Amino acid sequence: MKVHYFQRYHQKENVDTANTMLLLSRFYSYSPNKFYALLKDLLKDDSFNPELYMNIQEKAEKTVPDAVIAQNGFKIVVEAKTSDWFHTDQLVNHLESLKDDCGNKFLLTLCTEGIRDSVMNEFKAKLEEFNENNKTFVRHSHITFEKLCEAVQNQIDDKDYEMQDVLDDYWEFCADAGLIPDFWKYLRVQLARDSLDFNVKNKVYYNAEKSSIPYPYLGLYGEKSVRAIGKIKAVVKAVMENGKLCITPESGDAEQKLDEYKGKIEEIMDAAERELGHKLRDEAHRYYFVEEFYETDFRKTSHKAPRGARKFDLSKLLGVDKSESMPSVKDIAEKLKSLTWE
Repeated sequence: MKVHYFQRYHQKENVDTANTMLLLSRFYSYSPNKFYALLKDLLKDDSFNPELYMNIQEKAEKTVPDAVIAQNGFKIVVEAKTSDWFHTDQLVNHLESLKDDCGNKFLLTLCTEGIRDSVMNEFKAKLEEFNENNKTFVRHSHITFEKLCEAVQNQIDDKDYEMQDVLDDYWEFCADAGLIPDFWKYLRVQLARDSLDFNVKNKVYYNAEKSSIPYPYLGLYGEKSVRAIGKIKAVVKAVMENGKLCITPESGDAEQKLDEYKGKIEEIMDAAERELGHKLRDEAHRYYFVEEFYETDFRKTSHKAPRGARKFDLSKLLGVDKSESMPSVKDIAEKLKSLTWE
């Protein structure tokens, strides 16, 4: 059973904010340097330099000390929403909490999408007025939960195993909570070295019980490349209890065709043990059924194999701006053959 880093079932908006702060806290504990690089990325301000720096013989007005160790003062106020319904008065009130602070001062807003133009334009005017009246310089930056995930991912290497697990769980939390509305565009790639042919033949991928994420596209990785992709049509959780197969429909047409999937899972359990030695009856698994797996060759150019699942934004890879424009799975598989990743 998977242990979550981030809580799921409490007061909605408070949990969203608390979990986001927990992610950032864990990231800071993991690597202060990468955390500071992340802040500079999120705040979109190249002049912001929060990290500790050391310098030798740095000239001051009347002296040249041997060395300087310093950290620029900064304060970031965060306002998170589960929609784009920010209110100008509330944001202006947040500015008051920054008025008397020294150093770099930021208001960071966070939600599922962009702020409405009317609110953004009104707040920009209020922010300029506030800075002028108080002879200060508070800056504002806005990000989405999706962009936050991507920004953290950009700071993590393949070898950053623990932090990757933390981020994966935060992705899952955001997916479960509806904080990333554009999941139609994501391809999730799973390692499937010894089972790849079996998965393709049976149009299914299975793994030990973990949180199910509503990715529409599933890719199978083996031998330095994503070798097959399919579109998920149903997710079913199954486990043997006292010799009886207990299944739970989770998404797609699983509930409508429960008896059909039950029979398929029983066949898969038998075949997987016979052909691969996988004893699926011994613990709960999720079964991801696809309409069809199509052969592709989306090659990884860097040396090390990925650890665990990887996520790809197909809208960026294929130049698609909305779900209605997404090519067929067969066409996606063909287009990916000409692309690479690291």
